[in-house]
Amino acid sequence: MSKSIKTYWPIAGIIAVLAVIVLALLRPWSTPETELTFEVSPNQVDVVVGGEDMGEITHGQVVTVELSGEVMVEASSAGFEPDSLPITVEPGEAQIVHVSLIPSSEEAEELVEEEEAVSEEQIVTEEYHELAEDMHDKHPILHDLPQEGSHYGAYQGLPEGSSTHDFGVHLHLYSGHEDKGREQFHTWMEGTGYNPGDYLIVETVKDEAPPVAAGDGPSWSELKAMGPQDISVPSDASAKGLSVDELALHFVEVSTTWDAGEDIHHTDGLIRSKPLMTSALADTVQTPHRPTPSESWWTAYEHSAKSYPWIIEYEALDHQNDSAVDMSVCWAWIADDMEPVIDGPRTLEATIDTTGETNVIDDFHYVDPDDFVDNSGSPCIPEDAP
Repeated sequence: MSKSIKTYWPIAGIIAVLAVIVLALLRPWSTPETELTFEVSPNQVDVVVGGEDMGEITHGQVVTVELSGEVMVEASSAGFEPDSLPITVEPGEAQIVHVSLIPSSEEAEELVEEEEAVSEEQIVTEEYHELAEDMHDKHPILHDLPQEGSHYGAYQGLPEGSSTHDFGVHLHLYSGHEDKGREQFHTWMEGTGYNPGDYLIVETVKDEAPPVAAGDGPSWSELKAMGPQDISVPSDASAKGLSVDELALHFVEVSTTWDAGEDIHHTDGLIRSKPLMTSALADTVQTPHRPTPSESWWTAYEHSAKSYPWIIEYEALDHQNDSAVDMSVCWAWIADDMEPVIDGPRTLEATIDTTGETNVIDDFHYVDPDDFVDNSGSPCIPEDAP
């Protein structure tokens, strides 16, 4: 090897090492991406991670960062005290970040309470649905309940006494028509392949005549042809000059026509119905402090749907100073971007004071379908529904 080459070889090595160092400084090695799942209260907060503004984060949202080691998470939301907490990021190892802000206003406290109530209800609903799926797989009859005929109603319910059955078929009959109701129910069971002797049947006899159907309601094709623009939410309820039947029908129309995009709870319809009531009754009607809408209401809310109600059963009994009205009310949620969602029936009982110049509702009581009960056999579903 020549002397000149020996002289410059160490210099070339030093230059190469320096080049590597310079390149490393100019282009640092990238940090692997790490997923952070945020569990936050309230459900939406503004978040900064390691100095990087992540914007508004929703409960359960996942964000990806390229960070390593201890970093600071800062969180804030209007009406809450801001907070910051350190987390240690192991590159590539996903982790959950818990953020719980302390309310600094009454409105913020109410918001947290409402969100917690909704979360708890969702957990209960999910647990119930898991149990219901197991029950339905084990007992095919549950796919066909509830079932109603002209002289009976059959519903899934809890077993009574020391029964070893998982559930009871609660058979509702009408006084003086018990035999007819049992006959119809047994005919239905046998016709669908069920043996009445295989099930716990719990009978309840109502001291009243069988309900009288008010009509069949709209067909599925008619409901599909509707749009929310075809439904007007009543805003000027008035009882003036209405007969008992007209007042009852008007009450149903006003109290069960909703705009889920505007109304926060079904009691909003009752609030619009206050002009149809006595002042004493109207004073008792208000939106719950922590409303818990049904699953169908949440669906309607997500699609900005409106409800279209109709009556399938109606019976009025006149007394000396008032009239008692019993009704079964159905409704369909109508939106532009979804198929109609059938809901109900709501059983509605109202007492109408007929002693004054204007008939007014003196009292009412209603029961809505249970979210935890399969309504695939509901009498509200049109016969031509798919």
